[in-house]
Amino acid sequence: MDRSGRHASEEDYSEMTMKSDRYSDRDWRQRVERNNDNDKGVNMQQEVSRKKEHGNGTTIPGVYIPPFKMAMMMKEVQDKSSAEYQRLTWEALRKTINGLVNKVNATNIKNIIPELFSENLIRGRGLFCRSCMKSQMASPVFTDAFAALVAVVNTKFPEVGDLLLRRIVLQLKRAYKRNDKVCDYSSYS
Repeated sequence: MDRSGRHASEEDYSEMTMKSDRYSDRDWRQRVERNNDNDKGVNMQQEVSRKKEHGNGTTIPGVYIPPFKMAMMMKEVQDKSSAEYQRLTWEALRKTINGLVNKVNATNIKNIIPELFSENLIRGRGLFCRSCMKSQMASPVFTDAFAALVAVVNTKFPEVGDLLLRRIVLQLKRAYKRNDKVCDYSSYS
């Protein structure tokens, strides 16, 4: 029904659809013109991101790379001592250590520890310490699980436990100097 109380006729419907088609067609033309104008900028952005990813062989750290693409990139590198290969393996090590530390709790710690020891903890000791500290700060409820994990790692690799202890003491000193109560409290627990 329209405002006058009568039902809309077929003519009214056809007139309304013609207007909507006209507006959508005009809007579509304006969008196409805008896209053509911006196309050069978009292509430049795509080119820059492609060069960052493929051009000189470097990737941006912390950017998600799908697993199949990561496997392709690892296969393409022939020289295992190159900086590109080392960066890719470092990112893979960081992701696996973070994933394992974030998964740990009191019930699955016995399953996580063998997986953690299968990783290169000597090379990734700083990654392990950082991951433990950040995870404990994020969820203090699991402090006992993180402490048990670090205790087991410390029995096999005392230098990892030593590094973690040094970093926690430094973090506590910095938090005390800044009067940061949240960080200070989590360092005590």
